[in-house]
Amino acid sequence: MLPNEELLLIDHLDKNLSAEESVQVEAMIRNDKSAAESWEYLKMAVEAVELSAIREQVMLIRRSVSAEPVTKAPVSGDVVHRMYKTGLRIAAVLILLMGVSIFYKYNTVSNTSVYQQYFTDYNLNTSRGASHPDAMDEAYRSQNWSGVITAFNQSSEKTNKSYFLAGMADMKMQKFADAVAHFENILATNARSGGTYFQDEAEYYLALAYLMNKETAKGVSLLNKIGADTSQTYYPLARQISSTDLKIIELKDKK
Repeated sequence: MLPNEELLLIDHLDKNLSAEESVQVEAMIRNDKSAAESWEYLKMAVEAVELSAIREQVMLIRRSVSAEPVTKAPVSGDVVHRMYKTGLRIAAVLILLMGVSIFYKYNTVSNTSVYQQYFTDYNLNTSRGASHPDAMDEAYRSQNWSGVITAFNQSSEKTNKSYFLAGMADMKMQKFADAVAHFENILATNARSGGTYFQDEAEYYLALAYLMNKETAKGVSLLNKIGADTSQTYYPLARQISSTDLKIIELKDKK
């Protein structure tokens, strides 16, 4: 999520928005998976703080009751005591459940899980290449990944397309360092020429290759860039990736 969108969620939770703004934020939560997940985690965090405060208040009341002489009938005091105990148990259970869910989330999210969930096959469009399929095209369409690399290495004239297909073949063979090199070559070529040929494709798959090549910061940064650019072909896919998941893998990478 973008920083201003996170601030909108916070203001919505605090009821600081106008009626029109609240409607817009609620629509964003319904239609944006990342916003919806951030909204849920924000509410969970607030609930945890509130439950902790309630528990402290209950403990203070319990200590106060214990220190004061009992002036009411024993039955009433017993009822109040049971109410306090019930409240504490409910709060404890809720905090425990939240802790378990956060623990599960933290331990199940990884570079690999994000990659596996958001990697999508690239279908070669014949209009992208030459009028007649070449050896590299044929190998790619038949999913002969080693054949793609062989054809790439034997090619005398390498283009952004051939670099991209070689990078995708590397991804399929889990040679992520090689994939990074191939995709970066496309971006460098376009930066020099001012072109955009296979730019969007290279950016998205490079971000995923970075994650699997243990270059997490680069991968997260590039995914955030794509997710902020509505003109990018892979913008919808990048927007689906949970900002919470990206923060978790960044945190794990720093340990």
